[in-house]
Amino acid sequence: MRDLGRHWPFGAAPYGQIGKYCKPLMPRYPFSQVEIHWIHFCAAAKKEVAESPEKARYWTPAKFAEYFLTWAPPTRSPVFTAYKPVSKLVREEVGGRWRVIQVPIEDPRPPA
Repeated sequence: MRDLGRHWPFGAAPYGQIGKYCKPLMPRYPFSQVEIHWIHFCAAAKKEVAESPEKARYWTPAKFAEYFLTWAPPTRSPVFTAYKPVSKLVREEVGGRWRVIQVPIEDPRPPA
């Protein structure tokens, strides 16, 4: 939930509420989809609160979860999320010969 909290537009992120309301979405939707919807929700919240600050109390993680599908991105407006590698290539010696293999990113060997 830390990844979602960094997009929160109103100061310190309410991580407890984000976890409570966004975690139930994870079994049904991939995290990348939840994050994209969250980014659009936060952008809309920031825009509306800039116009009328008293509406900040209505923009909550509970509201996001309740209306989750309405925060889908426009079909022609890409939202880029940071790339997180999950594997790497390393050198391995087998029978006196070297070969390059793909391993999980957590593998302690240095990249090839």
